[in-house]
This record gives sequence, C-alpha cells and structure tokens, in this order.
Amino acid sequence: MQIVELLRSMDIFQDLPEDRLQEIAALLEEQRVPAGTTLFREGDVGDSMLIVTAGRVRISTRDSAGRELTLAIFGDGEFFGETGVLTGGPRTADATAEVDSGVLVLRKDEFDEYLAQNPAVMRTMLKVISQRQMVANQRLVEDEDEETAGTKRGSGKLFAVFSPRGGSGKTLIATNLAVMLARAYPDRVALLDLSVVFGHASVYLGLQPTEGIAAIEPERLENLDRETLNKYAYLHSSSLRVYSGAVRPEEGEAVTGEHVKAVLELMRRQYLFVLVDLPSNFQEPTLAALELADKLILLMTPELSTMRDVREVVRLFGDTVRVPPNKQYYVLNQPYAAHGLTRDQFEGFLELQVSAELPYAGEAAYKSLAKGEPLAISQPGSPLVKGLDKIISEFTEGTGKPVVPAQAGQSRGLFGRLLTKKS
Repeated sequence: MQIVELLRSMDIFQDLPEDRLQEIAALLEEQRVPAGTTLFREGDVGDSMLIVTAGRVRISTRDSAGRELTLAIFGDGEFFGETGVLTGGPRTADATAEVDSGVLVLRKDEFDEYLAQNPAVMRTMLKVISQRQMVANQRLVEDEDEETAGTKRGSGKLFAVFSPRGGSGKTLIATNLAVMLARAYPDRVALLDLSVVFGHASVYLGLQPTEGIAAIEPERLENLDRETLNKYAYLHSSSLRVYSGAVRPEEGEAVTGEHVKAVLELMRRQYLFVLVDLPSNFQEPTLAALELADKLILLMTPELSTMRDVREVVRLFGDTVRVPPNKQYYVLNQPYAAHGLTRDQFEGFLELQVSAELPYAGEAAYKSLAKGEPLAISQPGSPLVKGLDKIISEFTEGTGKPVVPAQAGQSRGLFGRLLTKKS
C-alpha cells in the first residue's frame, strides 16, 4: 500500500486533502525492527506516532502483581501512539515487536512544526480523536456492566475439545480457538491442557512450561485461590493464559478429578472464556471437565473407524457419562488432503447434526506447528481459521463486544480498540 493511501485509510487523516497527505507522508521515517525490539516503554515521553507496515506490535502493561497484560496487537496498516504525537504526555504502556516488523514513525517535533503552519490539520485530528474517545468510553461502561453481571452469575463459559482418537487435529483446533478468542477478548481467555501424559498445547503455542497443575498439593484444592493458580499460568503473546495439567508424563497420575474441578471452577470466575484440550479417554480428569463444560466440541475425522468410535461416544453420553444433547457440538475436521466420508454420511449414520465442518489446513498447519505459531496468527485468512471464526461467532453470541483485530489497511487506534489505557 502506498504511504498516502495508508494515511487516507486512517480515520485521523481521512478527511484531509491530497496535498496535506503528501506533506505528512514526507515526514514519515521508515524503520525495520527485529522481533523482541521494544519500541517504547511505559513512562517514556510520547514523542511519536507509529504505523505498522509489516509484522505485529504488541501493546502491554503490568498489573499490581507484576503480571504482563496484553492491551492490543497491531498489524499491517494499523497505528498507535497518536496521542503522544499531539500531547507529548508519557506513554502508559509498552510497545514490543512480536516478529520482525516494519514501522513508519511520525516524530512529534517535526509534526509540531508542520501543525504550526497547518492548524486545520490539528483541528481535524482532535475532532476525530474526541469522537472516538466518546464511543470508547460508552463501550467501556457497557463492558464493565457485562463483566459485573457475569461475576454475579458466577462463571465464564467453558468449552471442552474432545476426540475419541488421536490424530484428529484436536490440539490444533483447541489452541487456535483459544488464541482467536484471546485476541478478541484480551486477558479474558485461558486454555487448560488436560492431555496429562503427552500434552502438546504449549508446544503448538511456542511456550515451555516448567510446572503444571499436578504440582498443586491436594490439601490446597479446597481453598484454591487465584494467586496460587496464576503461578501455573504461562502468557502467550495473544494474551492467552495457558495452563498445563502436567509437564512430564510421570506427573500425569497426580492430576485428579478434584484438581480439575477446583482449577476449572476458579478459572471460570477469573476468565470470560476457558478452553480445555481433553485427552482421548474417559478417565477421572476428563469426566470432571465434561461435567463443568458449557459446550463439548467433539471433533471427528472423515473415516469409517472414527464414525464407529463416535457412535460409541454418543451411546456413553446417553447411558453413562451423561452429557446432555444441548451441550454436544459435533465438528467434522479434515486433517488430510484426501477426502473421506461426507458430512451427510456422518449425520445419517449417527442420527445427529454436524454443527460445523473444517477444511484441510494444508502445509500451513505443519509449518505453524514447527514454528510454535498458531495459524490464527500466521495465516489469519486461511480457510481453517475462517471456519473456526464461525464457531466462535456462534459460541460468543450475546457475550459482549469483542475487540476485533482490524484487517490490513483499516485504521484502528488505541481509543478505537476500547483500551483502558492509551499509549
């Protein structure tokens, strides 16, 4: 995208004439920043506005306990720090390049000289920012009301992902769903990996946990508190909090149904959404999670053997495990390039409705696993991610207003992202 076109797509500049956009474009300095580079820190003087031309930049702060909180993630064509270039006030968050990125920098001192000669530009920018602030404040009030109501109800939503057999893409689906929710609802989403023998959720997310909930002593479960639980949380760049059942196979037996029940009940009070990556069995931890789940996403692959396995699972749900039909959500996933059984065949044989169908993700899925980077981040426009987005839309209907990441070329500032802090 040409720089002038990029500026025109930003709401603070979109009403300016072509000649003014050309003049502002001439003030921009292009920079390449390696992954991990800190662009500014909380407390720094706000001396510039930045526009992302490639890559991703994360805006974050820390709470009173020193935990990092992700406020926003900006991608191609998005901008941040606009108040700094106008007021020069201190930054109220950190900005860090998540991957190798490119940015355009508009420095305050140079822009001040330009505004002195063109006061109409200043008035236009202030008008747009003021309007965005009013809308953001109203939405923040609504979000607070919704959070308070959720607290009174006693729980967030818990979604469990299950498959009767390995190789179904269960962890791939669970981690991408979790990341997509976390990007839409920053710091309000958690993922618990209950595949306690060989769990891979953290690997898929590029994390290296050193402790799992297996380390929580049984005597502490009855009075489990957030401070204790949060010791086992690992922060993903999307703002997702990731918990492992166990980090070594020999620890798996220490995870009991009591562990799962205590942890999930507390997580539901702490987060808006909790996802659980279940093992392919019906042992005690699995049963405890199924009992608490609001939705069970049962993942199926298009094979005859899977069809028969799912039929047995459906029988167990009715006779033994007791998962009500309204909690069951069947998804046909295509983890292979070759086509197998169809959705109609599954529905006819099982006499149930397949709620969603996910396409083959191709080599992109394997590359994302090798890099520890979810498809939701590396390939946000892929067919699989679009399919997952439809599931999320269905599950989050009526939950409140998500913070939806803008697509490339769309303008979005910190106010427009409904943040409680400005950069």
